[in-house]
Amino acid sequence: MSKRLNLDTSEKLAITTRRGDSFDVTLTFYTGAEAAGNEDSLDGDTFIMEVRDSPNSDGDVGVVLSSNSGGFTFDIGGASSNTAAVNNQLTVRATAATMRLVNAGRYVYDLQRLNSSTNEEKTILRGAFKVIEDVSEPLAST
Repeated sequence: MSKRLNLDTSEKLAITTRRGDSFDVTLTFYTGAEAAGNEDSLDGDTFIMEVRDSPNSDGDVGVVLSSNSGGFTFDIGGASSNTAAVNNQLTVRATAATMRLVNAGRYVYDLQRLNSSTNEEKTILRGAFKVIEDVSEPLAST
């Protein structure tokens, strides 16, 4: 008999992006196999995503980007093959202006979901968040 219980169901996914570029990623949710009829509705769900300088930082310390302060926004939508809305897609965005404020470097992130149907809060994605320096600088606004 195993003497371990691992309740961490999050997926590890490394993200690399560029400083000053728009950040835009769409995730599709299924309750089982990735197939029509297994779409996991995100209606009413809420999400939190934070990027931190260290996995050990707590509270406001070490926060680089956070959906709690408008750094990330979320859009829920999607359609099945018969074009009926199923709302199983989540798009996570940060504007180019927001990403210009993030220094190039290596960070950590996680994305949490509060499922309105089950009232469960779970981390669904976690991992490294790498920001590469951009060469081009935007024109100064006048």
